[in-house]
Amino acid sequence: DELYINPGAVIEDEGRLHMFANVFSAWPGRVLVPHLVSEDGITWTLASEDPVLDSDAVPFAEGGADVSTGFIADDGTWVLIFETVEVTEPWVLGRATAPGPDGPWTIEPEPILTAGAEGSWDAGGLSWPSVVRMDDGYRLYYTALDRPRGSGVIGMATSADGLAWEKHPDPVL
Repeated sequence: DELYINPGAVIEDEGRLHMFANVFSAWPGRVLVPHLVSEDGITWTLASEDPVLDSDAVPFAEGGADVSTGFIADDGTWVLIFETVEVTEPWVLGRATAPGPDGPWTIEPEPILTAGAEGSWDAGGLSWPSVVRMDDGYRLYYTALDRPRGSGVIGMATSADGLAWEKHPDPVL
């Protein structure tokens, strides 16, 4: 019943695609995240009538939250990473985890990455993360702004396990 949709995160597992889309009617505003499945990436069906996530459940998001990327950790944990969408506060990155694609999903109570100090290259907020699995762990690339609605750069954080992240001190692009 929402007006808009964007694809959010797509995770492949054993040949099946799982999409965690963002559906909403106002932006910023409440975002519901349904789970859809596909065998071919063209035809998608709802895995459940109920959304697996609701941005109203994110304790540190006032305006909403958009899922942007996801992956399955080495221990089998499903991970979705999202950015908050705020009007006045710098956006931050958060995480939800689940034992499988249908949940139950647990939204962590604190962000995994936050904006830098005033005057820094990422003081305006973080958004649109993308995770890449590497031989030595994970890389998380994200847009960082020097001030709200300011100039953007690409930042990076690394993780050995996909759960604890360390921000690179400088932009990578």
